[in-house]
Amino acid sequence: MDDKNQMSAALKKTLYISKILNGLLIVCFVVTGCNFQWVKDLSVERTSTSVNNANVDLEITWAYRDEGRLGIEILVKNYPLAQEATLQCPITRIDLENGGKSYLLYKNPDQISLNEFYKIKSHNNWHCAIKRHQGGFADYLFSLTHFNEDRSLPDGTNYFQNDPLPELFDSSVILIELGQVNALFGPQSMATLPFLGSFTLDVKYSEIKEKLTWQNSQKFIGDSIVIQVNRVALNPSVTWLNACIMIPDNHNWIPKAKLESNGYLAYSTDYLLIYPVYPSTSFVSDQRCFIFTIPYSYSIGSPLSDFHIGINQVIIDNTNPGQVEMKDCEAVGREIGELKSIQINCWKFETNGQPQHWFQVVSYPDNMTYQEAYDIVETAFTNTIVGPWMLSIDFQPAMTTSPTSHPPVEKPEELIDVIQSTPSP
Repeated sequence: MDDKNQMSAALKKTLYISKILNGLLIVCFVVTGCNFQWVKDLSVERTSTSVNNANVDLEITWAYRDEGRLGIEILVKNYPLAQEATLQCPITRIDLENGGKSYLLYKNPDQISLNEFYKIKSHNNWHCAIKRHQGGFADYLFSLTHFNEDRSLPDGTNYFQNDPLPELFDSSVILIELGQVNALFGPQSMATLPFLGSFTLDVKYSEIKEKLTWQNSQKFIGDSIVIQVNRVALNPSVTWLNACIMIPDNHNWIPKAKLESNGYLAYSTDYLLIYPVYPSTSFVSDQRCFIFTIPYSYSIGSPLSDFHIGINQVIIDNTNPGQVEMKDCEAVGREIGELKSIQINCWKFETNGQPQHWFQVVSYPDNMTYQEAYDIVETAFTNTIVGPWMLSIDFQPAMTTSPTSHPPVEKPEELIDVIQSTPSP
């Protein structure tokens, strides 16, 4: 899957919503010296909501705030969903009201433009997972994080200027909308599910024990690859990694991130290319930055010891005829002919006026089919740079005084902390 398709996959994510608020945690940072905060068993008063025709339950299971970000997890229970239907998430919008202002945290990617999507994504990440689908009802866990500033790009560039959240006061209000969403019924049929209501939830804050955000840029130099880890953020069910990769190559890259903690391994399930966004094609750049989503169940309150995160591997995918050059095809032909006794012809054609280069299998051994021979040749157009390049992170205890802000992200060539990394086999 190329970078553009991966972005399209990311656009298919929608989010989730609710109605009941029980065990809640959240954090506060006030300029005059408020501590970080955490709530374990808080009874939260629920404000009025719009009419809800379905018996949907909503619970904010976790909320968090430090000086750099806000984190929230929402459990949506008993969302009406036919057993034969598929829906990635029911939430269509989330806003936070604080200090008399409203701040957009999430909007259904299917209902906004690509430009709006990137504007929201510059400060927010989210992940939705279906936890149960039985008897015509489904449960979803929606995890969201908001960053005060965009620290994900290599040169500090921010194409989209978003207003950061102010300090949180004794309480804030979260508005969640369960609007119309499209669900799949079978491979080709789609139906629009109805609006189920808007929910206004009043949340309060208490003290936290450990800061769950890391954003001190670290650079690794490997063999023909440079990795720069920019930011790590933990929610109870998912971890986000912002990292930049530098490879002297102009083809499609398929990177995969890895997390290790206390003997547990987790890998990224998707990624989003965030730099370069413009121009629309990234293949002219040998430096690209990504957000990796790594589902990882972390028990809040447990010690975060032996925590490592980084890039596991990068596949250089040269299977797009628009990127393949004639010399690439001819090199693959020589290699496959020697190793597999498969002969190919390389040919040139045009699509929409753009030159394309690809191959045709002309002969192959008797013990394989044409499709097997074709797949072997196509695989030869890819190259995998194997890591991992891992960073050990020591998450710090929550501060008892007003924390200082992080310095601006340095450009890669100005980074001082460089690790000469030899990946393990």
